[in-house]
Amino acid sequence: MAAKRKRVEVVDPREAKRQSATKSNTPKARLAATSSASEIIPNGAHKNGAHKATTEEDDTTYDPASTLTVQIVTGDYERITHGLAAAIPAVALSNKDSDANITFSETFLFTAHTASVRCLAISPKTENDKRFLATGSADERINVYSISTAPPRPSTTTLNGAVIAENANNRSLGSLTHHDRAVARLTFPAKGKLFSAAEDNTIAISRTRDWTMLSSIKAPIPKVQGRPSGDTAAPGEVPTGVNDFAIHPSQKLMLSAGVLNFDRELLNHVGEGKHSSGEGRRVTWDDAGEQYVYAIMPALQEAGNGLLAISTEDGRILFYDISEQSPAAGNALPQLGCVAQLGGKSAGVSSRIKDFIVLPVPSVNAQAPAWLVVAAGSDGSLWLWYLGGEELNGADKASSAQVGRLIATHKTQSRITCLGAFVMDGKQAELPTASAAAEAEKSEIDDDSD
Repeated sequence: MAAKRKRVEVVDPREAKRQSATKSNTPKARLAATSSASEIIPNGAHKNGAHKATTEEDDTTYDPASTLTVQIVTGDYERITHGLAAAIPAVALSNKDSDANITFSETFLFTAHTASVRCLAISPKTENDKRFLATGSADERINVYSISTAPPRPSTTTLNGAVIAENANNRSLGSLTHHDRAVARLTFPAKGKLFSAAEDNTIAISRTRDWTMLSSIKAPIPKVQGRPSGDTAAPGEVPTGVNDFAIHPSQKLMLSAGVLNFDRELLNHVGEGKHSSGEGRRVTWDDAGEQYVYAIMPALQEAGNGLLAISTEDGRILFYDISEQSPAAGNALPQLGCVAQLGGKSAGVSSRIKDFIVLPVPSVNAQAPAWLVVAAGSDGSLWLWYLGGEELNGADKASSAQVGRLIATHKTQSRITCLGAFVMDGKQAELPTASAAAEAEKSEIDDDSD
């Protein structure tokens, strides 16, 4: 398969305004130095949305007919993998003036790593209403867990007001030691395979049935061409490692991003400083598998077809149309214009967005899709935005209007490094009836008397 290899320049709208004020014909992109995460979501238009944050530490009863429950998983520098279930009333999505509270319940807390959690991945749903959760750390290990997809039943409330909703099906399955250095990237391309990349320059493929490593792919070691600023490789060694990889939708082709991939001329051409390491941080395919995005930024993901979403240091998520590129004269790179933005100081978000994920949710308007944007800040904050498809359809390409509606915020009291989420659509286990519980208690008493 021949992929279209295009290099384009992503321009921050604020940078574009400054460049236009100075009459510059070839503005340089600085977004790579100020971005932390990105995704691709479907095309759309702009409409100013009301940003209303709600505080949510309340014990409410889950009603599957009127509540959407989202399982949020975070990893942090404190070596903790934290699970939160957000119960979102349907009225909070359909009515922007609704004052309905969004309840966050603690579902699990795993502390099996001996170093900070660097990445995590959640598998597709299995036949028994469960998903696999894999976490990678600087301690070279991959921890694997089984987590339930059934919405939790809020149980106890702690003294600090947090709602605890534990599930016995959320349990550890063990650890994998397929790598010799820090694990940098994990993904489940299918429910039966786990791909992992690490700083030992290998990509391992494991089978989820018995967690046996089926194959280990050795990435090419780059040639030594000087030492980048901040390099910590030992004397006599060269910087190596795979930072990210992307599997083609056909699962027959894979791209990887690692260290020392670009020469200095190209880095200067796209606006990177002379002290930049030149590492490829993230790579992703579009849904059709015809184009891919290779980024010199900490995170990149894909979630649709049409728009590239990139988070920034100042708490914004910018949307770029990758289907249309502005031509450039001479050797200048084509530019992607910003068509919309979400968050920022106008929405009360000023800290860096460390990671985010876009989930499809039921739409208020049947004619257009809708998404729930879950973002994590470096200060431990979680933000939930509702983004309607009508706000993105037919977007003004020359505009960068504010879109989305902030529906909830939550403080985790930890420094988040990675984020994952999915809609909890599994079935809840039936609770035993009073008569069944009485029979079980009577049986236990009889056994003790014997």
